Amino acid sequence: MEQFSHLITVPIFGERRYTNQSLAVVLIVMLFSVLSGWGQSFFEGDYVISTNHIEDQQYGLFEFCIGESNCKSIKTAFFADQPYKKLKELQSQKKVLLATSASFASAVMVDGKPIGFCADNGQILNKMPNQVMDGIVVVNSHNESMDKMIVYDLDMPRINCDENCCGYAYMHYNPREEPYDVFKFFSWIDENKLSAFQTQLVYSRHNSDPSRFEQPYHGKNDRSRRFLGVVKKNENLRHIIIDIPKNDYLMHAAGEALDLLSDRGYEVEYLLNLDTGSKDILHAFNGENLVNLRPGAMIKAGTIERANNLLVYYLED
Repeated sequence: MEQFSHLITVPIFGERRYTNQSLAVVLIVMLFSVLSGWGQSFFEGDYVISTNHIEDQQYGLFEFCIGESNCKSIKTAFFADQPYKKLKELQSQKKVLLATSASFASAVMVDGKPIGFCADNGQILNKMPNQVMDGIVVVNSHNESMDKMIVYDLDMPRINCDENCCGYAYMHYNPREEPYDVFKFFSWIDENKLSAFQTQLVYSRHNSDPSRFEQPYHGKNDRSRRFLGVVKKNENLRHIIIDIPKNDYLMHAAGEALDLLSDRGYEVEYLLNLDTGSKDILHAFNGENLVNLRPGAMIKAGTIERANNLLVYYLED
């Protein structure tokens, strides 16, 4: 399959021109224009898209039912080695529901190296954990006996105690802080053909630090924002991609996203930052096609065909 099938873009009529940001907002408005109330659901409610406004900011939510017996077989994958080629191969066999940029890269070109620890299907692409970013996301696409996604908080202290008593703390690998964990973690990734990337863990229920949100306007207000939320509702596990097309500060956007999810009745386990820089990539299934929600790439290398990495959700059946 030479072309990315089911990919559509919205033409710009006449002489009117949009900035990258305003075009993204226009497309998201068009995507959600057919929705009402809480949104529209597909595959018996296992994939839901909806929108919400807070003041002048729009929040697009893409929700996936993950790992429950009453859910469809929605799986997730992370590609960092030839990501577009692997996405096309996956799309030729499965229904792709969403593809987004995830991990940060050292350069905008296709051969840009991942920043922080990174692995693709057991192949470790970057062994050196970043010393600032505090989250590692491990994606499992093969082993049915394991969770489909595991999040490690590298800032969380680990307690030396019995496995049956410690639970999360006992099972917590930390290849950034614990030298002995490095070998075990690498071996675990390799043996189970896991994929992984490192990013900013802006919130963890297991290690909540309220001071993170005390300066919501710290840093730069220079880009759109996107988060991966790992949440529970009625004991059912869900993954939610929260897309914020207008520029915002990282922690202000994260705080608003947390409030939005809480207001909707979700218990947030983790909220992780996804890359929305020059490689701001987001394609989502709208019931008929996979829609490019970021067609006005800032640079030529900022397209899905030249992605450095992709986090993908797809329907197994």
